[in-house]
Amino acid sequence: MERFVIVTPMKNEGPFILEWVAHNLAIGADVIAVFSNDCTDGSDELLDRLDVMGKIRHFDNSSRRPAPQRRAYRRFLKMDLAGPDDWVIPIDADEFINVKTGDHTLCALTDAVPEARTLSMTWRLFGNAGVTAYDEGFLTDQFRMAAADMTRRPPQAWGLKTMFHRGLWGHIGVHRPKRPTVETFAETHWYNGSGQPMPDRYMEGSWRSGPDSLGYDLVQLNHYALKSCESYLVKKARGRAHHGGEALGLDYW
Repeated sequence: MERFVIVTPMKNEGPFILEWVAHNLAIGADVIAVFSNDCTDGSDELLDRLDVMGKIRHFDNSSRRPAPQRRAYRRFLKMDLAGPDDWVIPIDADEFINVKTGDHTLCALTDAVPEARTLSMTWRLFGNAGVTAYDEGFLTDQFRMAAADMTRRPPQAWGLKTMFHRGLWGHIGVHRPKRPTVETFAETHWYNGSGQPMPDRYMEGSWRSGPDSLGYDLVQLNHYALKSCESYLVKKARGRAHHGGEALGLDYW
């Protein structure tokens, strides 16, 4: 029986953790492995409690070394959290998998594309929807305005994240796996969010969808990168968890 194993780096996401964890459990994640680094808002204590409750697996990923996201992925691959035929799903805490088929679970998604062993989900960018102040309500209720299907700019609009069978790939990239363990692209069984085969150029590397690979019919990845204005200011002060504190300014907004 296939299992779904989510892996994410995380820093100072305290107010948003419970909704994100609950969403992933509701869609059928079997394991949620969180690698937190340098938290100062109590996130690590909350994650420890969720670990004790059996909801997630929490690992302290703090270090003086840069690139916490890559460090988290390397550590994950050395663990036994996912077997060769399990799905590994690298996503961030501001990304919500939106399955649009069957009962809206991960099993429904893979049932809809039974040949898939690698499957990319294209971002749907969500703005701040005119929300200024932080509110403790669900993100998915507050922010309902998103980019249209054919939003080609900025380039991030068609960024993708990719779930894959652990045994097919030897390295987790931020947007897609790398170092295939098979010889040909056909053996990766790589499909897009509409259940269509991905172009073979992805064997060499690409981090975003194109007109010939875009697909939202079965799944999209809701990307709540901004949230409210107040939440964005907190995120700006924190820096990006997976890029070692890279500054966020008006360009990102």
